Amino acid sequence: MGKVIGKDEATKRLQRHWSSFITEGDLHDIAAKGLNFVRIPIGYWAVTPLDGDPYSQGAYEYLGQALDWARSANLKVRRFRSPKPSLFYLYTNADCFTGHD
Repeated sequence: MGKVIGKDEATKRLQRHWSSFITEGDLHDIAAKGLNFVRIPIGYWAVTPLDGDPYSQGAYEYLGQALDWARSANLKVRRFRSPKPSLFYLYTNADCFTGHD
């Protein structure tokens, strides 16, 4: 995305997405439906970016917020951190999606 619209605009759009995609109310709704578990995928680059990675930064800060919200809704969480590029192809497309060509 950053290659097409520029890194600053990509980060701006992703910030909007990260701040609204899942809300505290969504997690309470999930719990109210009787579920007790959610899976939160996050790319390795959000935690430990590698030199030259093209990914926008900022998602990691939202992970903490989501974990707090899940705790308040009494939900358990499984974080899925997609592997570093050298391990990426050991996983199927169903396991993770980077959005990177």
